Amino acid sequence: MAERERVSSGLDSEVLRRLRARAAESGLSEGEILERAFCAFDLQDLLKDVRSRSDLDEAAATALAREELAAARAERPTAPRDPRPGAIVAD
Repeated sequence: MAERERVSSGLDSEVLRRLRARAAESGLSEGEILERAFCAFDLQDLLKDVRSRSDLDEAAATALAREELAAARAERPTAPRDPRPGAIVAD
């Protein structure tokens, strides 16, 4: 696990209230929530960068993503399924 460092930052009181509420609801620390939020924000920047270098339009990119997802699903082993929604299959 990466070493953690303590930081201090000023937040708007409403943002802090929402952060604390989210932490209480989720069972995560305030730091974990802030870290996840930053990683999501950082991922959005990465996606913008990738999109700016791609020659695919949105429809072509979506089609490619669906093809790749179907191929990945086809490769993984399947477990027996019960046709009833939400049913649990025991081995």
